[in-house]
Amino acid sequence: MKNKSYVGIIIRACLIISCILIGLCLIGNDMYALIKWAGALFILGFSVLPLVLILFKDGGRYSYIFSKVIGLCTLSYIVWLLSSFKLVVFDRWSIITVIIIATVISWSLFYYVVRKKSDKSALVCSLSVTEIIRSILSVELAFILAFLLITLLMGCKIPATETERLMDYAFMKSIYKCDYFPPLDSFAAGENINYYYFGHYMMTYLSKLAGVNVSIGYTLALNMIFALSLIMVFCLCNIILEDMGIGLRGRLSGGVISSMAVCIAGNGHYFVFYKLVPMLQGMLGIETDKKYWFADSTRYIGYTPVVENDRTISEFPSYSFLVGDLHAHVIDIIVVITILSLLYAYLIITKDKRLDDEKLTFHGIAHEILNPYLIIISFLISISSMTNYWDFIIYFTILSIAIFASTVYRCKKVPRIIWLAITKVIVSYLIINAVNVLFMTSFDKMFDGIGIVDHHTMLHQLIIMWGIQIATVIIYMIILLNKDDLMGIRTGDNKFFLNIIMPDLFCLCLSLCAIGLVFIPECVYVRDIYYGSYPRANTMFKLTYQAFILFGILFGIIMVRVSVRLRGVLKDVRLQRIKTSLILIFMLFLTTLFYFVTASRMWFGEPDTLSYKGIESDSSILENMGDEANVVKWIDENITKDEVILTADGLSYTDYCVIPALTGHPTVIGWQTHEWLWHNSYDYVKERQQDVSSLYSGLSQTDRLNLIDKYDISYIYVGAKEREKYSDIQIDMILECGDLVYTQNNGYYFLVKVAE
Repeated sequence: MKNKSYVGIIIRACLIISCILIGLCLIGNDMYALIKWAGALFILGFSVLPLVLILFKDGGRYSYIFSKVIGLCTLSYIVWLLSSFKLVVFDRWSIITVIIIATVISWSLFYYVVRKKSDKSALVCSLSVTEIIRSILSVELAFILAFLLITLLMGCKIPATETERLMDYAFMKSIYKCDYFPPLDSFAAGENINYYYFGHYMMTYLSKLAGVNVSIGYTLALNMIFALSLIMVFCLCNIILEDMGIGLRGRLSGGVISSMAVCIAGNGHYFVFYKLVPMLQGMLGIETDKKYWFADSTRYIGYTPVVENDRTISEFPSYSFLVGDLHAHVIDIIVVITILSLLYAYLIITKDKRLDDEKLTFHGIAHEILNPYLIIISFLISISSMTNYWDFIIYFTILSIAIFASTVYRCKKVPRIIWLAITKVIVSYLIINAVNVLFMTSFDKMFDGIGIVDHHTMLHQLIIMWGIQIATVIIYMIILLNKDDLMGIRTGDNKFFLNIIMPDLFCLCLSLCAIGLVFIPECVYVRDIYYGSYPRANTMFKLTYQAFILFGILFGIIMVRVSVRLRGVLKDVRLQRIKTSLILIFMLFLTTLFYFVTASRMWFGEPDTLSYKGIESDSSILENMGDEANVVKWIDENITKDEVILTADGLSYTDYCVIPALTGHPTVIGWQTHEWLWHNSYDYVKERQQDVSSLYSGLSQTDRLNLIDKYDISYIYVGAKEREKYSDIQIDMILECGDLVYTQNNGYYFLVKVAE
């Protein structure tokens, strides 16, 4: 057996090396950056691996992948905290020093505890060292392969400014250049970033650790999130299905289905409007000029048919990955999957520990309230709150529901012990706020209360968007809660949950939460700057995005869980109907998987036209700038970190404000709608826009100099966009403000250093 284990290790190591060599052939020098990135992530995971082996002791072979995210969140937070207090500079040496200290402490404590404790089974997973190494190599092989494939695809097209890439890039560039936190806002001189930037910080942290610049780090971060999400969902589903007693083949099938449902699948809109509607129109002889575009699946409710003042967003992960926006909700995918995995591990590890209030001593109560799982989960939810605040609301709610469900599950006298669950929830909330308090004190929230929905989604739209997922979980819930135990899957003696085993209870909780996330935007919404025209757009966007992820995780588990039980069923009519329904649902689900293929062809081009162009995320923008791109290079090489460079302001999703975004140097005001949202005030934006107009086209040199002092402007840039926007631009008066330090194309592009 030992020889077989060693052979397995050698084979996996050889396959990893083969992937690297193939990558060098396919993407050339970009593979070196990918290797450095993967290596940096491995180091972070290795530093906290002892903690993960303890937390996931019952799912050891699948748990290694979560160490990467736990290590990234934990160690990056330490550096961020120290830098926020100005105790360390945010640079590579600080990062490496913290990692070394954390690794030494982590492994030393692990060695000490394992060696000293007599009951080692309570501390570590049951796998041997060779099995752990083999599982680590298996995960690394899958991760590198997925990482390479998505990088190969994403490198075929680097979008310019038609999405929010420029904004996300500006965040990372500003963070990369800062010494201490919070970082400066490149789109608002004199202000710090008033956004949930911690996720962008983590990706920048990885860029510094890996030794790659932001241009490459941006693309690698997005590709890493895709690869990690794919494998993490697979591993989580394997852990759950194994606890349900499912065999290896079923576990692998369920993991693959759920991974595809989360990361690859589209929604039901794709099949209906890309295939079904055109087919029916052809049969009926209806001619139309409207053709399906893959982004239509994220803009359906309020658009088809048009409903004024109720345009909504129904985005999902595969769309996010393809268009390449490294946005807050995308970055947080890996964090929320880790939260769910730890939450499941907590429920499993505590399921057999009965809660009888007469037996709870002070020590027992303290251990329940300050459970290590709850502390770490609370910490990760706090990271989510600094990355995407909506996810804090969602996953704190899920945590609270799970705590109450676990408490009821574990005790016989619920009314006398429910206070313990309430206390746990309160303590978790306090931990979350203790971790993020420094971030939140320098942050102005971007919402203005709760509103009641005036418009509701049409029934057929809900069925198209969510029919597959909701039908699946409703069938599952009916089976679980049926007193006749149709599935024969219940054990135990808990009367409150009809003897449902813990893995099913966990899935039941997620099912209820996912359905709730779909229907909450039908009742209320959070007010922000869009509430006048598209009031529930942002609320529906953020809530249903997480609903899609939860439904995706559940889909593979439910399909395998139910199909294993129904295998060979012939006589029971009810079970036959369930079997037929699930087969139909699964066939419909398969159609949604083609969304990724169709969308890729629409976005990247037909396969025979594709060619790998590289992963520098600013390449298309610089190419579109033509000769003007030289000024970006000059600024990077000649101007220090924090100096303000005046450029023209512009609308979001345009070519305006490219220079402050690509260089990290602040301008007076950047993309209009985004700054309006971040400051929750159009007056703030309007005032600065008027000042910029006066700086470029005003007739008073005195006013111009006063505005230069007001915003501490060090440089004034004049280029194509400035000349385009300000037709009456005062070139001579701008030149009088200081010294001409850069000029190109006979003075069409120039940069003036303001006189001190």
